[in-house]
This record gives sequence, C-alpha cells and structure tokens, in this order.
Amino acid sequence: MVTTKIEDQARRIVAHLPFGAAFEAVYGAPPGAVSGDKSARIARALEDFGVAASACAMVGDRRFDVLGARANAVHAIGAAWGFGSVEELREAGADAIVARPDQLLPLLAQPRAA
Repeated sequence: MVTTKIEDQARRIVAHLPFGAAFEAVYGAPPGAVSGDKSARIARALEDFGVAASACAMVGDRRFDVLGARANAVHAIGAAWGFGSVEELREAGADAIVARPDQLLPLLAQPRAA
C-alpha cells in the first residue's frame, strides 16, 4: 500500500483492518511531511519488490494516486467510492475508473501491453 499518510500511522491503520494482513508492505510519508506526491513512494515500492511497472496497478481515490502512478508508468485505476470525485480522477488521467470494489478484479486480471 502506498499512501500520503505518515508511514507509522498508516501501518497502525492497516494493522487494524480485517484484511490488513493481506498487505505485504506500507509505504507512507516520513514524519513531518506535507506533500501529497506519491511518485517517489511508488518508485520505491516497485524497486523493493523488483517488479515492472507494467505488471502493477495503483488503485486510488484521489488525483495524487493517479499522478503518482502515471509518473511511474503504472496502470492508474480510479476508485469512485472514495474521497475524490470521478471528475478529479478523470482530469488526473486515470486509465480506468470503477464505481464499486467488485469491478476491480476484472480490470486487474486483464493483460496489459508493456
């Protein structure tokens, strides 16, 4: 998971989620950070896991998610059920926008060109 939240706080939040154990790692902002830029954190996650950007997707509800994904050539999927609007996600350049979580799996299962 990549977030703009402070990393220590994000780890505590994830640990309390019923599905928190499904996340292998949490990449968040360092203490005192105020930036919504996710591109460096996404790049670090790609490097740490040794995966190609073309094999990944960023699912997020705000423009920060889409912009960070696009900066790293990662497929950007907008989650319309979150805090951001469909308009915000569209303007940021989301590759796809889904209205419900159950619409994610078919998108994630589609092969993409490298």
